[in-house]
Amino acid sequence: MGDDKFVSRVIIGIIGALTAILGILLYVMYSDVKKTENINAKGLLVKTIKIWTIHGGIETILNEVAREYESKHEGIKIEITTFKNEVYQSTIQNAAITNELPDIYFFWGYEKLKKYVDLDLVWNISEAMRKYYDGEPPLPGAMDGVTYDGEIYGMPINGWSSTLFCNSELFKKYNLAYPTTYNEFIEIIEKFKEKGVVPISSSAKEMWMNSLYYMDLVLKEGSVQGVYAASKDRSLFKTEQFHKAAKNMERLIATQPWEDNYLENDAYDAAYLFTQGKSAMLLSGSWSASIIEGEESKVKDKVDVITFPGLPDSVGVGGYADALVVSKQSQIAVDEELQKLYFDIIKEVSRKAIETDGIGLPAYENQIINQEKFPTLYKCAQVAPTKAIHPAYDQIFDEDLSDVYYDLLEQLMNRKINADEFIEGLSQ
Repeated sequence: MGDDKFVSRVIIGIIGALTAILGILLYVMYSDVKKTENINAKGLLVKTIKIWTIHGGIETILNEVAREYESKHEGIKIEITTFKNEVYQSTIQNAAITNELPDIYFFWGYEKLKKYVDLDLVWNISEAMRKYYDGEPPLPGAMDGVTYDGEIYGMPINGWSSTLFCNSELFKKYNLAYPTTYNEFIEIIEKFKEKGVVPISSSAKEMWMNSLYYMDLVLKEGSVQGVYAASKDRSLFKTEQFHKAAKNMERLIATQPWEDNYLENDAYDAAYLFTQGKSAMLLSGSWSASIIEGEESKVKDKVDVITFPGLPDSVGVGGYADALVVSKQSQIAVDEELQKLYFDIIKEVSRKAIETDGIGLPAYENQIINQEKFPTLYKCAQVAPTKAIHPAYDQIFDEDLSDVYYDLLEQLMNRKINADEFIEGLSQ
């Protein structure tokens, strides 16, 4: 009898919850219908803007900004569609082929965007920016990834940098200092292994994350200009800058500084392991600061940020790749009201990304990271505020070279080839 009453209460509770949810949905639908009726009654033409983006923090911010904009601008409707990272690029590519690109879409700058610019698929915003953009000036270098032959084809949302996160509690527990040279880095790895601590959590399943190690090691041996030069002349991969970096990468792999199943773990797995206090270091992008400061993190107040050991203060890996661009076929290209919308949207999305949600580094002047609210991200910004940087290799190399590079890097990580073979493959 008692069990029957309990079951009845549960059923009644579920019915009540479903009824409440249905009521909310009906109210939202009714509100949308009434809004449309009111707009139609005023004789306004509804302009619908379609925006595509990837899943994550930017998705949330875009939805917030879109709803705020709609509430202040009758006759404007903004539809946002979100995709998982792994399918987004192929979805955009298919849309480009079938001439079905949305009005505004999230994309990565530099070489990736250049391909679309060369195909005449992206709207040149230069003139409209001079007329309608009233936000803060971009930081030096922030527009590099969206500018080609002096013309601008998009606006960056935020910046990022390659960062080494350190669990200060584990370093103090074993009386270890943060490494400042590459030899010290290798020594620290060996000491943590002796203590039974995972030195670095790995995201080896994703080659673009493994690339952070090699890119940092390359800059340790040479200049940013050397990287750009090799992207145009593959014989330059045989220079000491790249060859010595490959030898150091081989040396790092030989120490096996990662967890036992490191080849199966992705960026999320690596960040999670670190936030649970189960590894001493994490090499990642500054975007990982938001995970480190998340609700599930056990190391929120125990993390320091340093540059990759041995890397000169004058250089670094990072950039302003994340951008919002406009399709050349979009109605925005010929509608001045919608051009103002685009700049208002990017201005507010960038502001929220930096100041409200803390998911990236500043891309515009006077954007300030709240030190108390986002202490780890603030530390990322302080490590290298004025570095000469280059973006990830797949944003510098053309598509064919990027594929070759990641394939060779995977073989090196799996110890199927050595450093010499890695360089030989790159330089051919």
